[in-house]
Amino acid sequence: MGLDYSYLLYFKREALWDVLQGITGISRPSPLPTLVTYPDHFRTIHLETWGRNERIIYHDDPQFGFTASIYFPPDDDILTYLKHFSHEKFNLLAAESPLGLPVGCIYITVYNDPAVFDDRALDPNLVLFEFGTSGSTMSILFSESVSIRKRFEDLLVQYEGVCGVLNLEDYAHVIWLNGRPLDLRIPDPFMPPGEIEKFMREHEISEGEE
Repeated sequence: MGLDYSYLLYFKREALWDVLQGITGISRPSPLPTLVTYPDHFRTIHLETWGRNERIIYHDDPQFGFTASIYFPPDDDILTYLKHFSHEKFNLLAAESPLGLPVGCIYITVYNDPAVFDDRALDPNLVLFEFGTSGSTMSILFSESVSIRKRFEDLLVQYEGVCGVLNLEDYAHVIWLNGRPLDLRIPDPFMPPGEIEKFMREHEISEGEE
């Protein structure tokens, strides 16, 4: 089994579609849009779906997913990664967008219903975005790249995210909580924000500690 690291970003429910549009704005556009269906209208998202969906999802689906190549400003870790895997195309990739270098395929899973976590106390007013990797090498890139972490922090800032977690499978690092950056190790990557706050109280950890 390879590594399966990911970033977990929690947002208020009302920000869900704005966050998705924000992700679209920093990603390679999909040639064909995905349609989000409502009772009386459609919304388009220029990301490709993955899983059971075929370019049509419902706004109240409990869970749905997309794939994306997200642009990240280059740092040493991203440069090493892309030069190794896309050496012949690197110059083209570097000139593709002023937003940075495309890294992907990134698997984005949107948890739109807290019931998918069974007995976990996920606030029903929150939605969770998981940004997953496609293998061990990309997982290591996620864990080491400052630029990738900064891009996800920027999403949290722009859309008033509640919490951000770097999931390292056996444990995790909280990188953002309640509007502030944080560097806190927790034993369970999928510990929801409310439980993280309880964990910090029990261990007498201040949100100002990094």
